[in-house]
Amino acid sequence: MPDFDGLGLSSGIETDLLIIILGFILALMIGLFILVIKRVFLSSSIEKILSRYIKEGKYKETIQAARDYLDKKPSRFFVLYYLAEAYEKTDNLINAVKFYVQASNSLSRSHRMYKEILIKIASIYNRLGKPKEAVAYYLMVIEDDPGYSEAGYEIAKYHYNNKHYKKAREYLELILKKRPGLIDARFLYGKLLYETANYSGAIKQFELLEKYDPENPEIYYYKAQTLESTKHYTSAIDFYKKALEFENLSANIRDKIYLSVTRLYIKLKNYYTGIEAIPEFLNGVKDDIIIKELLYLYANMLWNTSEEYQSLKNYERVYKMDFQFKDIQVIYEKYKSILPHSFLSFYFTGNEDKFLLTCQNILGSQNFNIQHRSLDFYIFSKGVFSIIFYRHIEPINFSKLTDMEIMLNSAPVSPQGVELYTLQGISDEAVTHALLKKAQIITGDEFIGVVKKSARRLE
Repeated sequence: MPDFDGLGLSSGIETDLLIIILGFILALMIGLFILVIKRVFLSSSIEKILSRYIKEGKYKETIQAARDYLDKKPSRFFVLYYLAEAYEKTDNLINAVKFYVQASNSLSRSHRMYKEILIKIASIYNRLGKPKEAVAYYLMVIEDDPGYSEAGYEIAKYHYNNKHYKKAREYLELILKKRPGLIDARFLYGKLLYETANYSGAIKQFELLEKYDPENPEIYYYKAQTLESTKHYTSAIDFYKKALEFENLSANIRDKIYLSVTRLYIKLKNYYTGIEAIPEFLNGVKDDIIIKELLYLYANMLWNTSEEYQSLKNYERVYKMDFQFKDIQVIYEKYKSILPHSFLSFYFTGNEDKFLLTCQNILGSQNFNIQHRSLDFYIFSKGVFSIIFYRHIEPINFSKLTDMEIMLNSAPVSPQGVELYTLQGISDEAVTHALLKKAQIITGDEFIGVVKKSARRLE
């Protein structure tokens, strides 16, 4: 007879065991579900918190909350991203790069934010003064998207700054072919053409930029430089002045313009305009090197307009600022004995009225007629006697003595005696000149004494 009781017991145990196993599995699934929900909720919650902190400018709180989360939980993209952004906002650029890199590594290359993060990393490397590292990330962007103009422009700029002009030009022409209205790229392209002596091409770029970006003063500056390189000096000055009209022009470029315009005035021999402009330029200059250069050029222009004593005083100013500047020590040593005699400014001047009064004071009450006047010398005559006032500090050379002789011989009465005033006498190569046989030379200390006595009457 079958054992029904035993069979029932065995069946009951199996049923109970099955219920226990199913219950355990259900509990495990519920637990996993709760854990997933909790993680999703917590992740969503932390991302919302971090996003809010960033928007409110609470960067320290962002950093603390993100790091607390990362210490306990697996890395998540937005937590890493917000942490990197907070570090960037607080100028902790090393950590910003670190966490942006981690954030990028957590994304696929097809993710919509992947290129954006690469650009951020590259820009931070630029701020850190590591352009090579920056370019590496810009190239990663270009690999995925050859038409990404921002990355292409930054790579072109890197090559331009390192004088890799051929490479820079390739990137710029590719960018401008696709986006001809990209102002920054066109401006860089114009500068590149200027640097590679393609002046006609550069001018075309700057003319376009004048139309579409007229408030950028550097456009006029670089156009002026291009015009200067093609020897259109007057037009170059006009565009340099146009750039100076902008208040937002950088101090560095402003100083360079002052120097360029001054040099162009000298090239054009427009000394008087330059002399009028220099004091204003000096008031606006920030760079000591530019100040010394402007003073040096100012002295040059004064010398060329016969303001020789004032010229030497400005050379002296440069000497006192920097005795090693150019040839300033040689100039100073040559003329330093003259500098203390400020009254010489009445004689060695381009001011005709001042010079004439000085000469007349030296002549005194004697009734002399002016026979000749020029920037080099004045001749006063009375009967057969003539007096010559040489207007330059340097010794008289042979050629100038010949000019004097010609003017003396052109007078109605040939002079029998000549008195010649010259501070530093006669040059060595001119001591045999025929005019000197009948001339008495007033020079050196005697000359200084005579001019000093005359100047007292003018002060």
